[in-house]
Amino acid sequence: MGNTAEAQLRIETAIREGTTELDLEELELTPDDLVDLLPKIKEINGLETLSLAENKLKTLPDGLKELTTLTKLDLSCNELESLPGDIIKNLTSLKNLIAAVNELKKLPDEIGDLYKLKHLDVTDNKLSTLPGSIGKLAAVEELHVGDNQLTSLPNTIVTLTNLKSLFAHRNLLTALPGGMEDMEAITVLNFKNNELTVVPEPMGDGLPNLTQFLLEGNPLTEATNNWLQQTFAENIRNEVADFEEEAAFEEYADHRDVLDDMYGEEEGAAVADRIEALDMGDFTIGTEGQRKSSKEVLIEFLQKTPISET
Repeated sequence: MGNTAEAQLRIETAIREGTTELDLEELELTPDDLVDLLPKIKEINGLETLSLAENKLKTLPDGLKELTTLTKLDLSCNELESLPGDIIKNLTSLKNLIAAVNELKKLPDEIGDLYKLKHLDVTDNKLSTLPGSIGKLAAVEELHVGDNQLTSLPNTIVTLTNLKSLFAHRNLLTALPGGMEDMEAITVLNFKNNELTVVPEPMGDGLPNLTQFLLEGNPLTEATNNWLQQTFAENIRNEVADFEEEAAFEEYADHRDVLDDMYGEEEGAAVADRIEALDMGDFTIGTEGQRKSSKEVLIEFLQKTPISET
């Protein structure tokens, strides 16, 4: 049995103060404890945020589905092996669902019923697949599925037109779904430490808002590496296409000052962030196989120093 006395105190305080948030973290609560506490939790009018993180939950009580006003539910750092579909499908007000660091082996198809969901975090579980219904999460902006055992991503993921950040690092991915180049809202793609050998070249022509494309730790083929290097270089060219020769580094503290003058302070900062985020590590330049860091490449572009094509 966990610290139910402290839990009851927190619930009573929330009722008394009329708050819509309830923190029951780190109380070593068990499923039976939560069953006993639910009637009182339901007395919190309009409860929006419930944190059950860092307890000892292996299952979720059925009564949780009655908390239909929840917009944020944190279940991280427990021992959950599943998220019951009967519960999930009723929590349609959820915008933020966190179930990281559990023992989840699958997600229910009903996850697709969470049409308001903006943030889903199931990092560090035992997921080998994701349900196709994840493509129904039309509002989702952040998807965290890293540190699992995924060998593929569902093709339906490309229908997530509002998705901005996809973190799928440290999995077993061998390929990416076709059509990802059409996900125009994407700013961050993290595929570090997977088993990718190729990346679809159309991705280089789409994804206009992409600032971070992280592929470190994949056994990429030489051809894919070469294509990525060229794409990286071309992106830098595009970002500094209007750069004037007289605006060389000796006249400025750093390239951010240059870009501020070119675009104005606010837009210049955004362009600088995009350029710096394009860092893809060291790569080969020219026919002699010279190794340069992407930072060196960036500086040479800003200073208008020609670089040989790969």
